[in-house]
Amino acid sequence: MRWCDADDFIRILSVYKMPCAFEELVPYLRDPTFRLKYDEVLRSIDFVKKYSDEMAVIRVVIKGQWPVSDREFITFIVATQLDEHVDESDQTFCSISYDCVDLEVPKNKANVRGELEMSASILRRLGPNECEFVLAVSSDPKIKGVPNSIIRAKSKQTATTPVMFYETYKKEKKSSKK
Repeated sequence: MRWCDADDFIRILSVYKMPCAFEELVPYLRDPTFRLKYDEVLRSIDFVKKYSDEMAVIRVVIKGQWPVSDREFITFIVATQLDEHVDESDQTFCSISYDCVDLEVPKNKANVRGELEMSASILRRLGPNECEFVLAVSSDPKIKGVPNSIIRAKSKQTATTPVMFYETYKKEKKSSKK
């Protein structure tokens, strides 16, 4: 994990290898609401507008922690398998989100509207039963006057997202077999 606080933006890069088949993980990454099961910093994810199975505008609310209130982000998300027609040994699934500035979405008065420069979740097949999950995030949560140590602690939770995704996937798979 790398953490960087340049200007007011928080930048995170996290890479995690998973001993699992690519095609088993992709359906879980396609569903943005699956994040609510494993990402402890999230309060809610709602679809504002769905254009297709691969494109939508979503509202993501990140839990605040005193003295910081909840942060909401309105983002455009594109989720697609980049190489569906190539050799299956070289497959990649990518979900990219960025701030949706052109769409008028009313702000929840209890939240502060943050700015998401970019978020990418990339799943790459490394072998028949091995994948690599890369998470890259750059955002401005619009937090002023709060020590960087508090912001850094919350950001470290986000950096564990690939690990938490895989652990939750394993629990879901195990419970569905019962």
